[in-house]
Amino acid sequence: MNIAISGKPLLRKRQMQKAGTTYSKIKTLNYETVNLNDSTDIANAKIRAFWYPPFAAKIILNGEKYFLITSEIMESIAAKYNK
Repeated sequence: MNIAISGKPLLRKRQMQKAGTTYSKIKTLNYETVNLNDSTDIANAKIRAFWYPPFAAKIILNGEKYFLITSEIMESIAAKYNK
């Protein structure tokens, strides 16, 4: 903070060109789908990772999409509305 306040140039570190990862929409859609052969840990990780209302991880059964949330997420939602 002292450097920034003093007006001196800030130290910079050059970022590697391929440091980040960008996912195409198709890849993202594949990652957010919980598969029946996913382990419980993988399924929970996908559900947590893709929970951002109105978005959620999903499972497809007989061509129908079902959106998934965990009981932990439900409890946090309920706590917000049951003040």
